[in-house]
Formats: sequence, C-alpha cells, structure tokens
Amino acid sequence: MAKILYFDAYSGLSGDMTLGALLYLGLPLDYLKEGLARLDLPGYRLAVRLVEQQHIVGLKLDVILEDTTPPHRSVSQIHQIIEAANLPLQVTERAKRVFWKLAVVEGKIHNTPPDAVHFHEVGAVDAIVDIVGACLGFEFFGIEEFYCSPLPLGSGFVRAAHGLMPVPAPATLELLAEWGATLTPTVTLSDGSEYPARSEMVTPTGAALIATLCQPGSLPRPAMTLQGVGYGFGSREFSWPNALRLWRGETIGPHESKIENRKSKIAVSPPMGENQNLTQHSALSTQHFPLTPDPQNSVLSPQSSPAEVSLIETNLDDMTPEGLGYLLERLMQAEALDVYFTPIQMKKNRPAVMLSVLARPADEARLAAMIIAESSTFGVRCSRLSRYMAEREFRQIETPAGPAQVKLKIIGGKVVEAVPEYESVAALARTSGRPWREIYEEVKQHATQRGSGEIQV
Repeated sequence: MAKILYFDAYSGLSGDMTLGALLYLGLPLDYLKEGLARLDLPGYRLAVRLVEQQHIVGLKLDVILEDTTPPHRSVSQIHQIIEAANLPLQVTERAKRVFWKLAVVEGKIHNTPPDAVHFHEVGAVDAIVDIVGACLGFEFFGIEEFYCSPLPLGSGFVRAAHGLMPVPAPATLELLAEWGATLTPTVTLSDGSEYPARSEMVTPTGAALIATLCQPGSLPRPAMTLQGVGYGFGSREFSWPNALRLWRGETIGPHESKIENRKSKIAVSPPMGENQNLTQHSALSTQHFPLTPDPQNSVLSPQSSPAEVSLIETNLDDMTPEGLGYLLERLMQAEALDVYFTPIQMKKNRPAVMLSVLARPADEARLAAMIIAESSTFGVRCSRLSRYMAEREFRQIETPAGPAQVKLKIIGGKVVEAVPEYESVAALARTSGRPWREIYEEVKQHATQRGSGEIQV
C-alpha cells in the first residue's frame, strides 16, 4: 500500500487552495508556521478563515504581504532560500523540483536558459510560501503518490507582470501540456452559468505542483481506502463551491480483499469554526514536527531496514547521442534520482548503451512509461534495491567571496564532510569574475577549520 493524495480539482487549483485543503485535512497551523519560519522570507503573515459556499464549508488561506511589489528572483536564488531553511530532505527536494520545472517552462516560453529565468509572480513571497507550505503538508501526511482529476482551465484574460495574458496563462498551459493533463468539457449548467468559469481556474503555482508531483494526467485515480477529505477555497465565487477537494488515503494492495477493505474506517475531517482552533484540528501532535533530516535517509546499521530504490534499465543500440542526451534531460526533469549510461556490446556486434535510471518506487511506473515513449526501446526491466545513505543537511556559511551554501554529510550525528553546492559557487563566480574552481576550493577550505580537518559550520 502507498499513502496517496488525490487532487479533486473540479473547480481548478492554486497554491493557496492546496494549503487550505491540507489545513482542513488536519495539517496543524503551528506545524506549517514553524516550517515556513525557517525560510528567510520576512514581510508576510498567514490568515486562515472558515468559508461556506452552497452549504459546503472549508478553509481559505491567504498570504498577506507587507510589500506588494514582488522581487525578481532566479531559480538558483529560490533554491538557496529553500536549502538554507534546513527543512526535511523530502520537503527541500520536492519544493526545488517544483521551482525547477517552472524555470524550465518559463525558459522555453521566453527562449531563455532555465537558470537565467527571473520569476515575477512565482518568485514572490506568497508563491514560495504556497509551494514550500504544500510540500510541508505532503511530508506531514507522509504522502507517497499523487494523482489529479481532469482540470477545468477557465477562459478570459488575467493581468500579469508582462501585461494581459490569455487564460490559461502560458506557463500554466505549457506545464499541463508536458504533464499530459486531461481537461473537462465546457457545459452550460441548469442555472444558465457556464462551466468552466470565465476566469483563471488553474494558476501557474497550482499547475507546477501537480505537473511535478502527480502521476501522468492520463492515469486514473487508483482504488483507494479513503481516510480524509479537505476543502480549500479560492478567492472567487461561482455557481458551485469554488474549492479544491483533496482526498487522502491509501492505495489498495493486490492481496487485500474487498471485504477486508470495507473494515477500514472512512474519516472525513469535520468543519472548523474559529481560527484559533486550527492547531487542534488533528489527532496528530505538533510535537512530532520532523524538522530534522528524513529518517529514511539517515545512516542505517546492518541490522536496520534499508530504504528502497527502484532501478529501471534497458539496452539501446539505435539511438543517436542527441536523442540520448534529450532522454537524460527529460528523465531528470521528471524527478528521477539519477540517470546514467553504460557502454555495452550487443548481438550482431553492435556497440550500444545500457540506460539505468534510479527512482523512488512510487515513480517507477511513470518513469518506465516515459522511457518507452521517449526512446527506441520496446520494454524495460525493473528491480528493487536496498539503499543506505548518510544523513545530510544544507547550511549557509560566510566566505571571503560571499555567502555560500554547503551540503553536510553526517554519520552518527557527526559532520564528516562539507561539499559546496554548485549553484551557490556558480553565483559567486559570476558576480566576482573569478574562476569557478577557485571559488569552489575557497568555500570548501573555509568550511573546514585550517589544519584540524574538522568541519567549521
């Protein structure tokens, strides 16, 4: 079984709708605030209120900004903010992948390399809060697999930093096209109103979340045991409850019978009244807030159960180097843990390569389908491997060249190595004009006490 979250986006979705629905599901507000406080993002506050539309109640979350002029941040700057927060590894990785996918799409639209893209709206404080906050919620519930319903995109125009844009916004449409979204049809309701609404119903932030984390849009929601439902309301009012509905549960394993599954309790979160009661809206204590590295990525003793990783492989003897390079890029963008090629010799004396992809078990089927679609192979082979990993943390240190990010390798609670992060070193090299290797060695040396070999963090 896998813990699953299903985005029932009958009225679209956005980052704040996702957060509202997670809070309604039972995500403690104190947990969310404590995690977001670790980001170096001053000048905002969270406001949560109960909303009722068409006799359906849910939560509306707003990120109230003190400065309404959003700064222009690059994806590397946003990654540095997230890494410096020292959040759980899964939260950090998911949030970074969401912003990287946004950068790739924006770069494609504007014919710019992803690392040269400077975000406007999605680089603002509220967008970072929405995405990182959602990833904190997913971590809190231990979500392993994500699925999404068909989407209503809306119509009309929306005002953005570049002026009036058609709905859906170009970034939203590109994200959903790459993900393979299924779209809902346009219908006229009994009261004469049109569905989808003539409005923006899926925002770039919402599209980035599902395009990064959800299984392909063509896949239906799997059979699941329902454990909770959360309603997160949007800002507008339509002829229907304008809410994102999140279903939380577990997939039904192949050996479970229908009779056994009927015994599972279906628990729907009750409505809440006052904002001050939000932290009590969960049977899970906020004392278990896991703002330490993911225990699955800690050093494991031989007696412990190792973490599991999927290995997907196939042999390719009829693809060009350009095609292989594109395939590697696509797989990394699709959240593969690692991708590599090994030279091999195949039948008929053909030189070839073996493609190997390391992935999370929950991503195995999706990435296998992508390999078959994007390459010349007719099939792939999959296996599960045990993986032992050192604990890791991200820290920011001061160096003569400027502030830099380092990744710490931790064994038995002791830091044994500090590795400079590429993007952080590259940013310092660009601004100073000095060679990248020189900056890298300086940061690495500064992270280690001279002559002692001990890590200085």
